[in-house]
Amino acid sequence: MAQRDEVVDRTGARPGLLPALKGVAVLFGLLVLLQAFLAGQGLYVSADSFDAHRVIGEIAVIVALVLAVLAYLVLGNQGLGSAIFILSVVIFILTLLQIALGFSGRDSTTPAAWHVFNGVLIFGLTAADNMMIFRLGRLDR
Repeated sequence: MAQRDEVVDRTGARPGLLPALKGVAVLFGLLVLLQAFLAGQGLYVSADSFDAHRVIGEIAVIVALVLAVLAYLVLGNQGLGSAIFILSVVIFILTLLQIALGFSGRDSTTPAAWHVFNGVLIFGLTAADNMMIFRLGRLDR
C-alpha cells in the first residue's frame, strides 16, 4: 500500500530499464550508420560488402523490435513516452520495409531507389528517437 506522500505509477512503466533502452537506441543508430558505410563500400569498393550489409540489416530488424518493446516497457502509456513508443514502432516497421526493398532492389531499380530514401528516413527518425530517449530523466530536473 502506498503512503500518502508516495507517487504511485499506474502507467505500467519500468524506469529501471531506461539504461537498456538508451543502449539499444544507440546500438540501432550505429547499425544504421554502419549500413550506409557498407552500402557505399558495396557500390564503390567491393560488391562483397553487400553480404555484410544484408546480415547487418537482418540484425537491425531484431534490434528495432527490441527498441520498440523496451520503449513500451520503460515508458508505459505516458506523455513523451507515448511519442517515443510510437516512433520506435514506426522505425521497426520502416526497418522491415527496408529489408523488403533491399531484396526487391536486386531485380529492379525503383525499389533500390526507395531503399536509399527509406534508409535516410530511418536515420532521421532514429536521431529524433534517440534525442527524445536521452531527454528522459532530465525533464524533471
